[in-house]
Amino acid sequence: METRILLMDEVAEAGYLYLLSNQVPIPVVTTEESDATESIVFDYAENGRIVGIEVFDLVYRKLKQMPETKRYEATDNGYYWGFDKPEATFDFAGKGVTIHFADPLFEDFIGYTITDTKLYSKKELDKLI
Repeated sequence: METRILLMDEVAEAGYLYLLSNQVPIPVVTTEESDATESIVFDYAENGRIVGIEVFDLVYRKLKQMPETKRYEATDNGYYWGFDKPEATFDFAGKGVTIHFADPLFEDFIGYTITDTKLYSKKELDKLI
């Protein structure tokens, strides 16, 4: 099985972003809708870390343009995954992850940055660059 961060399901019209790839088996114990947008649902592990991000609607349609083989980029702020990031973004953050959008209504998804390399294994993230 190939290592992936993004998996798309055209039948369900949904996507899934694995924060540490589909090769790192972490059980999901709870699921929670985002407070910022209905297009994003977070899956959490027992320790409170985000395992993955379910995407729907506008975010799903935007991610259909992204190659499923996209990898992380190491930045000064952490590990970034997404489209080319403009200088100014509208963000919301939690659990060591910042989600980036191009608009204040949180409809135009840009990507996300993992900022907490203690909560999310730096060793595993380095494998995904």
